[in-house]
Amino acid sequence: MSLGSRLPRGVVLEGAIRGQGDLRIAGEVEGPIEIDGHLVVEESGVVRGEVRARVITIAGILEGNATALELVRLEPGARMTGDARAERVSAAQGALL
Repeated sequence: MSLGSRLPRGVVLEGAIRGQGDLRIAGEVEGPIEIDGHLVVEESGVVRGEVRARVITIAGILEGNATALELVRLEPGARMTGDARAERVSAAQGALL
């Protein structure tokens, strides 16, 4: 994954995010996210809305559906409420789906 863009911890964004490239969320997003790269919801990150990307990695909280072209991966400690759709879906021990 390239460095891409990052929404830092402590920042709350309300609205839709669409774009190209990779995105890391350490803050909070209230709204849908659609990117063509790798989306990472970091341990401190919270997303309330549907997400779509090539690859989605969740280490924090996602309240919404996740649709990926390749992979949806839940890391230990991740919490997701919604459906996960992709060619491959993996949930590490300690993740809640």
